[in-house]
Amino acid sequence: MPQIPDRWLDYQSAGNRIPGTRFVSFKVPLKQALNRNLSQSDVFGHWELLDTLGKRKEELGLIIDLTFTTRYYKLEDVPDSLMYLKIFTQGHEVPSNDTILSFKQAVHRFLQDNKDNDKLIGVHCTHGLNRTGYLVCRYLIDVDGVDPKQAIELFNSSRGHTIERGNYLRDLRSGPRRSNTGMEEGKQEAQRGRAVCRPSSDPSGHLEDGHMARVDDRYSHRTEYRTRTPSHIPQLVGLNEATGRLNSLNLTTVLSPRPPDPSRAGPNHTNTPTPRPGGGRRRFTRSSRAADTDPTPKR
Repeated sequence: MPQIPDRWLDYQSAGNRIPGTRFVSFKVPLKQALNRNLSQSDVFGHWELLDTLGKRKEELGLIIDLTFTTRYYKLEDVPDSLMYLKIFTQGHEVPSNDTILSFKQAVHRFLQDNKDNDKLIGVHCTHGLNRTGYLVCRYLIDVDGVDPKQAIELFNSSRGHTIERGNYLRDLRSGPRRSNTGMEEGKQEAQRGRAVCRPSSDPSGHLEDGHMARVDDRYSHRTEYRTRTPSHIPQLVGLNEATGRLNSLNLTTVLSPRPPDPSRAGPNHTNTPTPRPGGGRRRFTRSSRAADTDPTPKR
């Protein structure tokens, strides 16, 4: 069974926007299969992230994912209002120069493409603290020229937690500044999220994370069909509005004959077939068929 990240519950879900920047940091949002293991108050996925920022009147535009795995969520879990970029970043170690440059390129490109708005850049690793804090601070120091001590303080106060790893802090405070050469030549393209609707909250549902909206759209026309279907025929395929799950196909019911309706029976009508004289089946001949189909009496 999938497990939530170690110590993930110890950190607040999302920090505040870093003043004077477009950065906001948060812990990794979890896919629905992982959130189902949590109490409602602890659930944190991409839709909860958008809810949090929306209450602050802020809009997220890009997520930069620094985790070194894909097990916490996939592109199919990311709302299609967001752009998404994955930069695999090893934990515990100071990020390499290539990783730092990739991060700078992603931020620079987004800022260039979004000069006419105030959309935010969301950055997360597992806890949204150490790798995230290092790369955000490294950008502030190398690109924006912020003093290292001030950059660290800005990040810590906005995130609500302090960067924990000593090797990260030492490199930020006294390590060399990294080159910005090539920052304008971003090679990695951000991708648009693929989830078009918030997934079902039914913990027993069987819909794939991020796919519920496509199922909704695909079967939305069944509502009209259902209203025209006779009552004795079950709904073959459709979306159960109460549970958000696809109804199962009941072949036994579908293939069962319609039961007799006594209310429609005439005075001499019975539900028991009347036996033919002589028994057996009637054998049709050409003349008998003609007699059955031609209402004009033969002379």
